[in-house]
Amino acid sequence: MLALAWVLTAPAARAELNLKWDAPPGCPRGTDVLNRIRALAGSSLEKTENLSAEGRITSAKGRFHLTLLVRDGRDVRKRVIASDSCADLAGAAAISLALLLGIDVSAAAPDAAGPKDSASANGQTTPGTRDEDRSVSPGARSEEPGERNPSSAPNSASGWNFLLRGPLLVADLGPLPNPSVGTGLGIGARYESWRVLLAGYVYRGQTVDAESGEFGAGADLDRMSGQLTLCRGWRSAHFEIAPCLGLALEHLTAQGFGQGVSPESERALWLAPSAGAVGHWYPLKSLAFFAGITGYLELARPRLVIEGLGEVRQLAPGAAGAVIGVEWIL
Repeated sequence: MLALAWVLTAPAARAELNLKWDAPPGCPRGTDVLNRIRALAGSSLEKTENLSAEGRITSAKGRFHLTLLVRDGRDVRKRVIASDSCADLAGAAAISLALLLGIDVSAAAPDAAGPKDSASANGQTTPGTRDEDRSVSPGARSEEPGERNPSSAPNSASGWNFLLRGPLLVADLGPLPNPSVGTGLGIGARYESWRVLLAGYVYRGQTVDAESGEFGAGADLDRMSGQLTLCRGWRSAHFEIAPCLGLALEHLTAQGFGQGVSPESERALWLAPSAGAVGHWYPLKSLAFFAGITGYLELARPRLVIEGLGEVRQLAPGAAGAVIGVEWIL
């Protein structure tokens, strides 16, 4: 009798939806989405005991993409929602999950999903809502897998883009005795807000006279460099700023000249780690103009020496450079 009384008076266990949620800082939390689902579903949520759901928000090119998965054994249902505002995705996620779970939300309070959200059950649209925009809040659009807007083609499903940079114009102060200007090309790849770039530069040659001024001696210098760079960008609308770390491989050819000097060439090769920042402006989704500044630490300081006359010059221990160019996003 005591056991029967305990069973009859014990509160019924409350079914909880198993939701795994992954979102960047500033976006809705999993608890917010669950609260909205409870407000929409009410007692219907008890039917989801054997179901699990997953939600993940990623950012690419200033837009937020929410991927929702509902698993029922081997059956997996999926929906992708894109929005300009991460905050809008809480209500859109709640409505979409409810529909994917098969919960009837047609009788939910008009403001249960939030002040900006609107949805109806069984795929029907509410007044003033187009078919392509159902189950989403203003500024967010639900995308079925494989049905993305052609205008957003550069945002592949995996978030990868191939980059081509060119033409590039560069100007350096150091490590050569005089300022250097040159041109270059670059290639790379981008994953969401990360970039890996490889660029090569050819600089205009310069002449350095011996400090002693004897016999009109000096050296002709030709410089080339290759740079590997890793950048992390933060974007707002059409603008992006990205701090970068890199490693440059410097190549220098020197040829002596002057009275009694044999015009022989010598080469030097050394590394130079770098740090800097790059700013981008996107007039188109597939095109960006950029400008950047970089500082270099030269790990070697070659000395220019003419046999019989002594040292002409020693290269600087550091350098600072600026680059401008065009980035093509493929």
